[in-house]
Amino acid sequence: MAFKINHPSTRINGTHLQGFLDITYQELVMTLGKPETNYDNSLAHWTILGGIHGQSVVATIYDYKNNRDVNRITDWHIGGYDQKALTLVRRAIGVVEFNNVKSLK
Repeated sequence: MAFKINHPSTRINGTHLQGFLDITYQELVMTLGKPETNYDNSLAHWTILGGIHGQSVVATIYDYKNNRDVNRITDWHIGGYDQKALTLVRRAIGVVEFNNVKSLK
C-alpha cells in the first residue's frame, strides 16, 4: 500500500501519543508535503495512512500546544492507535536511524 498523506477520509479519532520525532519542519514539508494547519492544539499536522504486514495503519505527526514559529520546531509528536504508527512514520519519511523516532515505551 502506498502512503496517503493528509487524505480527508483518514480517520484519526481516538489516536493518541505513541512517541516523538526529531526533525525540522522543512524536512517534513519536503518529505510529506504541506501540513494541515491550526488543527486541534497544533500549528502543523500531518496524517499518514499506510500498510504494515497487510494491516492498515494510521499515524499523525504534530506539534502540541506549541506557540512557536513552526520553522523553529524540531520536536514533533507521533500519534496513532498503537506502536505500529512509529514504524509507519519511519517508513514514510525514510528514517534509517532509529534515534530520530522515539517510543514512549
